[in-house]
Amino acid sequence: MKKNSLRRALPGLVLAPIFAVGLSGCVSLAQHPVQPAVYDFGPGDAPAAGQVAASPRMPLILGEIETTALPEGTAMLYRLAYADGQQLRPYAQARWSVAPAELVRRTLHEQLSQRQPVLTPQDGAVLHDPGKLQALVLRLELQDFSQVFDGPAQSHAWLRLQATLFSRGGTSGEVLLAQRQFVAAQDAASADAQGGAKAMAQASRQLAQDLSSWIAPFAQP
Repeated sequence: MKKNSLRRALPGLVLAPIFAVGLSGCVSLAQHPVQPAVYDFGPGDAPAAGQVAASPRMPLILGEIETTALPEGTAMLYRLAYADGQQLRPYAQARWSVAPAELVRRTLHEQLSQRQPVLTPQDGAVLHDPGKLQALVLRLELQDFSQVFDGPAQSHAWLRLQATLFSRGGTSGEVLLAQRQFVAAQDAASADAQGGAKAMAQASRQLAQDLSSWIAPFAQP
């Protein structure tokens, strides 16, 4: 009788530790969820000697970049051009450190400030002399910022920005000078979030150079 009782109790004794271990594993996973990889554009390039903006060029006021055509947040977005190119999809395990518009704004500030003083709208508010043209105002709208997959193993960064340039000063306030749409594309070294992040950083720097060259003729005092 004692042996039969022991045999009947043994499965429960064996399963109890196993259940406890399994439960412990579930608790451990719940306490340590998988965190998404966080990307930005890297540290950027330090300006070489003599490249820092000199004062003869007109100051440029650069504000926040509008993103009415894009979802809000820090999601890394991609398109499957070979399947449904009109649908924006977010990576599940990757995101940007800040909103894409802020990443682009920082890149533009870094590039443009090598040619002329770049101010915030708050700084520009103190520029007030009715008899003198004092600054340029650059307003931007980020219309697309995504990694486009042309095939399962091939992708490129795609960035589209609309720029509108005004003059500020004199007796007429702000005057429209020019408007242009800029597009930049850069092949990704790998068809994943890491490759897309590097390609997007390169495309943004190229766009910043193009924008700087476009503004230069208007910046003469």
